[in-house]
Amino acid sequence: MYQIIILIITPPDKLIQHENYKIWESAIKYFKLKKPEIRCFFVELNEHISKTILVANTIYCPGVESITPGTLKKTVNSFKYCLDNFSFTYIFRTNLSNIIHAQNLLNYTDRLPLNRCISSISIYSYAIPHRFPSNDGYIISRDLVEEFITNTLNYRFTDDVSLGSFLNKNRIPIIIGRRLDLQNVKILTTKRIDQLRNLVLEHYHYKCNLDDGEKEATLMAYLLELQKKEKYIILS
Repeated sequence: MYQIIILIITPPDKLIQHENYKIWESAIKYFKLKKPEIRCFFVELNEHISKTILVANTIYCPGVESITPGTLKKTVNSFKYCLDNFSFTYIFRTNLSNIIHAQNLLNYTDRLPLNRCISSISIYSYAIPHRFPSNDGYIISRDLVEEFITNTLNYRFTDDVSLGSFLNKNRIPIIIGRRLDLQNVKILTTKRIDQLRNLVLEHYHYKCNLDDGEKEATLMAYLLELQKKEKYIILS
């Protein structure tokens, strides 16, 4: 039984974020050793298979890599695979530009409802008539995973917008999550992050989508090393 399954949706060309991928590989090893309540998988599409399969730490889903409809296909098929093959309470869906603090994430989910639960930053776009959870990272309870994938889905949209439509239709509110956005490359050097250590430790989710890929990977690596020192707070 896993408290959380983390699904890391890879981009169509993961070589662009190869360093981020390696950092997540390191994170997976660490979580497996120190946080057995968490299980992590990369999620990719593969046009040469006819059914979803698991190889090592990657869930491969049938299909050709793309943003649309590829992102929604990855999410839905990996959701189905997890439902069929694992016992879990929540899924945390994210991507390679984000990293999590494992213990803070566990502490946070301890305080969430077990059912009808979706927690994320809430996004609004003028082009979409409803709010939707950010696909940089959202927590979703097992029952909502089951309900979402049985709905009629519009594959013209990414998974976050499709999920938002489902939530709006069923009047399910988004519980606002604890994400720290670290995107200003002009001031957020490693030294600056070290000065903001307490702020960093108050969150479970870090968005590191920087303009400079090398700095982004360095920042993610730093955040992973910080939690390996077993420093965290219990989120209220």
